Amino acid sequence: MEEEGRYEAEVAEVQAWWNSERFKLTRRPYSARDVVALRGNLKQSYGSNEMAKKLWRTLKTHQANGTASRTFGALDPVQVTMMAKHLDSIYVSGWQCSSTHTTTNEPGPDLADYPYDTVPNKPIIADGDTGFGGTTATVKLCKLFVERGAAGVHIEDQSSACRCEAAIRCYGVETVLVARTDAVAANLIQTNVDTRDHQFILGVTNPNLQGKCLASMLAEAMAAGKTGAELQAIEDKWLAMAQLKTFSECVIDAINNMNIRGMRKGGE
Repeated sequence: MEEEGRYEAEVAEVQAWWNSERFKLTRRPYSARDVVALRGNLKQSYGSNEMAKKLWRTLKTHQANGTASRTFGALDPVQVTMMAKHLDSIYVSGWQCSSTHTTTNEPGPDLADYPYDTVPNKPIIADGDTGFGGTTATVKLCKLFVERGAAGVHIEDQSSACRCEAAIRCYGVETVLVARTDAVAANLIQTNVDTRDHQFILGVTNPNLQGKCLASMLAEAMAAGKTGAELQAIEDKWLAMAQLKTFSECVIDAINNMNIRGMRKGGE
């Protein structure tokens, strides 16, 4: 009974924390009860929590003033010391770490192509890259960021962001999550299962392309040995023919094509 009482008290404490001003705009697919169930009995405090609160205050001040916190990548304490005089936030770039500071001494692209403790070993506002794969890898990466003192974590592609948020709240810290996608260049989606995406998804409306999806056409072209400009030409031609529209646009066009207004007048 005593253990159940402590559990319920902690659930209430987490729920009150989530109801605070800090999280008033956050919506979660899991409950405070789920988070507390994943915690251990020994409570710990992390320095990253204080850094996260400072970062949040900084960002809210900029929001109120219509300004931005400009920053760039740092790799060592000397660079941080020089930057601190002129900047109010400092970033650790996954790209820099992947090309110069990996523990394996194997330079590579900024595509989670380096040991995932590389950036947590240099924490400030840290580049979490793409989350390094599956659910457990993302959870462990966030755990490292919390333990090493990161004020915020920058995750590329929003597919991993939910797993990060759940992991971080288990540690009772307010680490700021920056979910990122290359909005200008992003034009594909992994899955259409999330109803929140539906209003933005473009679909093919040209019946002549039925059964000819872009992915399969590109796969066939690559299998045939086509590369570079040839693949781009195939994609450009397909996009030009596809007549891409959202579902809402399709419905509007269908209604307009039915000439409902004219039918009503004729009936009257």
